Amino acid sequence: MKNYLDLVPISAKVHRKQNRMSIICIVLAVFLVTAIFGMADMFIRGQILQAQQEKGNWHIGIRGISDEDAKLISSRPEVATVADYGVLNY
Repeated sequence: MKNYLDLVPISAKVHRKQNRMSIICIVLAVFLVTAIFGMADMFIRGQILQAQQEKGNWHIGIRGISDEDAKLISSRPEVATVADYGVLNY
């Protein structure tokens, strides 16, 4: 054996069952992580939808609105609260 690369096929034959088990464990771990993160994402989306259905989707931001239009919007019966912000997400 002149080269260490000649040992690779011999090692693969000897450790064939161990290599298969390692690959199966890696694939199973990837599937489990994907499933967990998928369920967490579905849970968060469900919580957002439930909050919107129970309390309504009430956030809105309007830029460049005049004082007259703001008073008109705040006088509507379905509008509970109006706030004037100079900067959002600063």
